[in-house]
Amino acid sequence: MAGQGKSASASGERLKEYGREMRREGDALTESMRGAAGEMQKLAAEQVEGRPYLALGAAFGFGLVLGGGVPMGAMRFAVRTAAGMLAAQAMEAIVPSAPAPRAARRRRSA
Repeated sequence: MAGQGKSASASGERLKEYGREMRREGDALTESMRGAAGEMQKLAAEQVEGRPYLALGAAFGFGLVLGGGVPMGAMRFAVRTAAGMLAAQAMEAIVPSAPAPRAARRRRSA
């Protein structure tokens, strides 16, 4: 019986030491996370000041993802519009002498 008491006591001490080690590692992780959060905050502030439209677009995108998305009709419109713009740019790159769309002609002449 006396041997079991020593064994239980040693096990208890090891468990306490594991607990202290976990606490130290948790504190170190917390400090590391605080530092990373501070750096991310600085980066976000720099991006918002330097590239405000990009930051707005990113915020809009995150909001859509977190908020549940976009109605199907709006998504269809956005995809068709983007595809049309990409096709026009690709066509202009392939055939530079092709007539530009009216909106592009107005921009060039202005």
